[in-house]
Amino acid sequence: MRVTVLGASAWGTALAVVLHENGHAVTLWGHDPARLAEIADEGTNDRHLPGVVLPRGWTFEPDLARAAGRAEAVVLAVPSHAFRAVASALAGHAIPVVSVTKGIEHNTGLTMC
Repeated sequence: MRVTVLGASAWGTALAVVLHENGHAVTLWGHDPARLAEIADEGTNDRHLPGVVLPRGWTFEPDLARAAGRAEAVVLAVPSHAFRAVASALAGHAIPVVSVTKGIEHNTGLTMC
């Protein structure tokens, strides 16, 4: 299955590794294109997962619409403060979304569900 993970920090990257190890084609999206390119070039995300070498064959996509458009499923692993904006950007995509974001939205006090 083609799975896009939205969120290139420790949690999203770790889940992307597990998805890859279980035979899924992984696309990793991050909000910072320069940082995402750095992760792709280095093959690691040492800022968040020191010492973990990322599998080859991933797609690194800085454009959210393209990242979601290529997916059969999306894992939403962004920080809680970015959750509403990123989830809203998925509105036009008819694909399953699994949220793994934890926390409370600061402005409203709402949980991520």
